[in-house]
Amino acid sequence: MEDIVIQRIAQVLEDKKLSINQFSKEIGMEQTTVNRQLNGQRGLSLAVVYAILHKYPEISAEWLMRGNGTMYAQPGMDNGELVALRSELHGVYKALELLGVNLQPQQLKKISAL
Repeated sequence: MEDIVIQRIAQVLEDKKLSINQFSKEIGMEQTTVNRQLNGQRGLSLAVVYAILHKYPEISAEWLMRGNGTMYAQPGMDNGELVALRSELHGVYKALELLGVNLQPQQLKKISAL
């Protein structure tokens, strides 16, 4: 599943005509961290997913995470669904915390800001 989400992130970069370096700066994360996650050297972190959804609210969280719908949220679409998905992702983050998954301090800071 992670590979599919990474493929969707690559589609976002392609659609927005962004390099990994530009993308990393826009989402406020280290380029090496993002690059390693997107090329499969490290697992995709929730912090990257949160940062994408925060920086690009027009990107459909439902599409990014589950592949449902289109890349961009429909015009006039109620943001309630996006808020609900972000809340769900926050719940997943908390569950990972309870399972002892260690996140880096900068990841925690970015998630807290959302």
